[in-house]
Amino acid sequence: MATDEKFANQVDVGGPTKGVDGETSGTSVTVTGLTAGTQYWWRVYADLGAGSPLTSKKSAYWTFTPKLAAPTLKSPEYGDDEVLLRPTFSWLSVTGATSYEMEVSENAFFAKASVKKPLTHTTWTWDTDLENSTTYYWRVRAIKSGSGILTNIGPWAEAVFTTRALAAPAAPPAVVVQPTPPAPAAPQIYLPQPQVNIPAAVPPPPSAVTPAVIWAIIIIGAVLVIAVIVLIVRTRRMP
Repeated sequence: MATDEKFANQVDVGGPTKGVDGETSGTSVTVTGLTAGTQYWWRVYADLGAGSPLTSKKSAYWTFTPKLAAPTLKSPEYGDDEVLLRPTFSWLSVTGATSYEMEVSENAFFAKASVKKPLTHTTWTWDTDLENSTTYYWRVRAIKSGSGILTNIGPWAEAVFTTRALAAPAAPPAVVVQPTPPAPAAPQIYLPQPQVNIPAAVPPPPSAVTPAVIWAIIIIGAVLVIAVIVLIVRTRRMP
């Protein structure tokens, strides 16, 4: 086993005998101590054992890359509450990773998640305000860049947190109501009683009747009396 296809940089493969040429009497061997995200090449050949110099032709090589480990999430911790609306996410680095991918969602299945990638550091401060009093789920995974199928993506590490509640509005300053002073008393105005002098009634002046008028009235009255008497007498004489 080696870290290059020409087998120049060989590694210990374990087995019953230690060394770069691991030996086993079976057809399998468990290899330990490999580095996640590192590409390895391996091949097999047979020998007669017991120090025999005779060996078979070496097989064609195969290659593989151990899967990257999941990151260890630091902040916000699982179940944190009162988290800022623009939290700073952080996690421990993963051996072999060249970048990281992070997702944040209000859904535990990360439906319609907000994705941040690639992140080359192990911290990220959210660049927009999250909602108050809301539970969010977040996860991170490590990535080792390669060409085509050689890109290595590790498993997700997940956590959940809740943002702080909306701050209550500040109470308005107390308003002190000053008592209304009593209205001043209305001024007393005294007017003097007016003196009214009513003049005594003046008797009507005596009627100015001349003697000629009096005689005219007497004569007219006498004529009327005579006329009445004449009419009475003539009326009685009629048959």
